[in-house]
Amino acid sequence: LQEICKARAKVEILRQQTEADKSRLDFELVRLLKCGEAIKNGITFHPDSPYNKICADVVVRYPSVKEAAAR
Repeated sequence: LQEICKARAKVEILRQQTEADKSRLDFELVRLLKCGEAIKNGITFHPDSPYNKICADVVVRYPSVKEAAAR
């Protein structure tokens, strides 16, 4: 019975970690999209704002004409 309980606990811990990882990925993807949209629209935080770092690692690249035509 004790081994079953330990195995169940391991499964539960793994499930919780997987959920946490999924939530973090969802958060980062939404942050990427929202920051990218804001940057494209010329909207940024003031450089002295403590929130400036939220989008600091987001880079917006515009596809070249050749890449856009290939799509």
